[in-house]
Amino acid sequence: MPRGDQAHSQMNGPGPESILTGAEWSEHPFVNSVVAENMLRAWMTDNNTKQWSMGLNFVQWQKNISFHRILNRSPYTALFGSEPKMGLGSTNIPSSILAKLTTEEDLENLQNKGNEERKRSRDSNEPEPSDAPVEKAARLEDDINDVPCCNCQTGGKTEQCSTCPNVCHAQCGQTTFEDGQTSPTFLCNLCQNEIVIRQTRSETHERQKDAGAGMAESSEKLFDDLQIEDKVILAAPKVDRGPLDHQNVQGFVTDIRNGVYQVGTIGGIIKNWCARPDLRRIDYVDFDFSQIPREKFISIREAVAAGSMFGGQGVMKCSCKPSKKQCGTRRCLLSVLQEQRQMLLKMPPSA
Repeated sequence: MPRGDQAHSQMNGPGPESILTGAEWSEHPFVNSVVAENMLRAWMTDNNTKQWSMGLNFVQWQKNISFHRILNRSPYTALFGSEPKMGLGSTNIPSSILAKLTTEEDLENLQNKGNEERKRSRDSNEPEPSDAPVEKAARLEDDINDVPCCNCQTGGKTEQCSTCPNVCHAQCGQTTFEDGQTSPTFLCNLCQNEIVIRQTRSETHERQKDAGAGMAESSEKLFDDLQIEDKVILAAPKVDRGPLDHQNVQGFVTDIRNGVYQVGTIGGIIKNWCARPDLRRIDYVDFDFSQIPREKFISIREAVAAGSMFGGQGVMKCSCKPSKKQCGTRRCLLSVLQEQRQMLLKMPPSA
């Protein structure tokens, strides 16, 4: 999990176009995985199927239309500037007509009926042919006004948008008065939606930056900077420790570079550099800073085994040939581990 200042820098990098993603749904990745797993399990139960891959699109869609605390809206609304449209209930069809629709054929018949009514209304409004110039100009103006609206796709008196070549009805657009202008500005629905989308993306991006700054501030208060020779412990994963081994590895901070720390243990220097949230300051360590093998680099599993009474994770196997003096040369892996264990227990080595 990155620190707050790292998250702050990540949020300052990408623009608002990258708000909607398929994996990063909330602040904590562990919460994301648990919520997604529960949603996928519920989908499989409701649909009585074991094909979990078929439900991934459903889970992603449900997460993208859910309210996000930092964005103050759903990720879908943050990207597209409007609420998601699902089914015929989000259309302009009256509820009385929707109640009568049961099949796709009913919807097609409704659409064909609407097209015929619009065509019949358009034909009835056509003027009779005339050669008079005034009537020709009026007929030309009627033809211009008879261009279908870019929003509802119907005819009638339309107006030209101030920013694009589209035309739309007065009720389908929006008239605004800007500062310093005496005449109003008419915008079609498409241009107005574009302005709303830009404003929404800019607002959500600022909210993300504020959340990142808050995470950075809380991280600075919770995780103060460490210094070289500070005593720390590092959590050991279950896969790298035995059933009876300690859950943490004791050590000292031996080096600091680019905000990450190098930890030295009784068995050597851990190869992996650790972030500040991975380390916890303690007051006592079983060995001194001078006892750390500074030229030996080991993994976390080897560090656990070096400080364990039980040999750490895995099975110790001798590579010596069976004989009466087996492991007498002290060169095999089993002999080395046994000697290290005895040194830690402050016991004299066996003959």
